Amino acid sequence: MRLLAVVATEQERSALLRSVTAEPAQAGPYRTARTELADVLVCGIGPAAAAAGTATALALGSYEVVLSLGICGAFRGTAEAGELVVATELVAADLGADSTEGFLSTSALGWADDVAAVDPELLTAVVARLGDVVTGPVVTVSTVTGTRDRADVLAERYGPVGEAMEGWGVLEGARPFGLPVLEVRAVSNVVGDRDTSTWDVPAAFAALTRAGSLLLEEPWC
Repeated sequence: MRLLAVVATEQERSALLRSVTAEPAQAGPYRTARTELADVLVCGIGPAAAAAGTATALALGSYEVVLSLGICGAFRGTAEAGELVVATELVAADLGADSTEGFLSTSALGWADDVAAVDPELLTAVVARLGDVVTGPVVTVSTVTGTRDRADVLAERYGPVGEAMEGWGVLEGARPFGLPVLEVRAVSNVVGDRDTSTWDVPAAFAALTRAGSLLLEEPWC
């Protein structure tokens, strides 16, 4: 089984591959890194970039599973900095319409589902491989939450454990190819009032390195 692993930034890819043997490769205009089990692609930040990069790689290569990997914020009371979060559901948290009654999701509008459940067998396999992780919905946003009020709204609406910017885009890029998507994130901060002095990005990168060593070299599913 060959995996496509998608990250947003070069820093995330460097952390992911810190203890993994990889060689430079290419997927169209995208630079990738090839390990024994996976191709790791840097897509850029946000859902649109993630969808474009994922779809390009899938059109040019042969894969069976797609991973969205990187760092994230965790919702209060769910996970701490340096822990790994594995999505049970991917959520398009800000895709929809505003109204006088509040936010209307694409599902509420009757356009398309805004929540996608992860394949349960693959979820079980990745959790077993990673060991001590936190599981739950992970929301995708185009603007990172920077206030406690906004965090509380998202927490009440979706019951999420993590917030990131690419998971739903990776899902949309993989959807036409009929491939399952898993999202694994390393926590750097608590979602709420933006205060970067409280973030622990090195701990998140260390956790991402652990995830890379466990997911990108030896078969696990």
